[in-house]
Amino acid sequence: MPDADGFELVRRFREHPQTRNVPVVVLSTKEDPEVKAQAFANGANDYLIKLPAQAEMLARLRYHSAAYMHHLQRDAAYTQLSRELNMARKMLLGLLPQPGNIGPVHFSWFFQASSYVSGDCFDYFSIDERYQCFYVVDVSGHGVSAAMLAFNAQHQIRASGPQAAALIDQHGAIAPAAAAMVTDFNNRFMQMRETSLYLTMVYGILDQETGDVALVQAGHPPALLASRKGRLQPVGDGSLPIGFLSDIQYESHFLKLEAGTRLYLYSDGITDCLNMQEEAFGASRLEQLLSRTSSLTLEEVGGHLHSALCDWQGGIDSFGDDVTFLAIEYRP
Repeated sequence: MPDADGFELVRRFREHPQTRNVPVVVLSTKEDPEVKAQAFANGANDYLIKLPAQAEMLARLRYHSAAYMHHLQRDAAYTQLSRELNMARKMLLGLLPQPGNIGPVHFSWFFQASSYVSGDCFDYFSIDERYQCFYVVDVSGHGVSAAMLAFNAQHQIRASGPQAAALIDQHGAIAPAAAAMVTDFNNRFMQMRETSLYLTMVYGILDQETGDVALVQAGHPPALLASRKGRLQPVGDGSLPIGFLSDIQYESHFLKLEAGTRLYLYSDGITDCLNMQEEAFGASRLEQLLSRTSSLTLEEVGGHLHSALCDWQGGIDSFGDDVTFLAIEYRP
């Protein structure tokens, strides 16, 4: 080779995208340790003094070929997994509710998954012509198993609308109906449980005619009730998460939304968001931000929160945990 030696050839192999991972065995007459070190520094996989015994050379070639094939298979599997996870991500994002109004109630949200798929889920929908259901769920852990559990929870809660309507009729009030819904959800979860994962939840039923709300917390951060002037009040003191114990009787917290009042629900991905000094964003900073932005629209509040979390992380627009923020405003 008039313009390069063997070391230069190895280096070019490693720089070219199509040959970057191809195994290279260097054959040389030199046994100098520095020459061997240079070969490996340039990217050689092996170094043999020529001419080696045929059996040794074949054994080494078989070894490096097998390792290369394993690499190709692993890359193909990773590419396929990435493609499927990206498809799953698009499907799950497609299930998210659209911001907007249901009767006199306006819903808006900010959501960002920490990876392809999320262990957080949320939703809001009409139970019947008068009552609405809303919730935020946060599954412990991350990855596909947490996402599948979140998807299952979302499906179950959405399908339980008729059950919630029947319980409201049975009890004549939303507070016992909401508590019964979460209690039943926990019992069914424990009966079907085949995982060490659990989930936290805040679940609500809203009477759009009166503004009455029944909230049930299951190990989840407290919802925040905001007056028209921006004064915030945490609602509830929580309870055990879903999936800890059987036969728990959950209780509901009753509150009344006046015209223009808001309710904020969120996952701990917000308050646990860490900066470069490993300091959490915290509940107090969240409450201060929500108080400062009380005159803005719900969509603007979500935008300010997103920016604040990114700034808190030093300008990084990705999070170590799933982030969910659901904002509700009563507009009779």
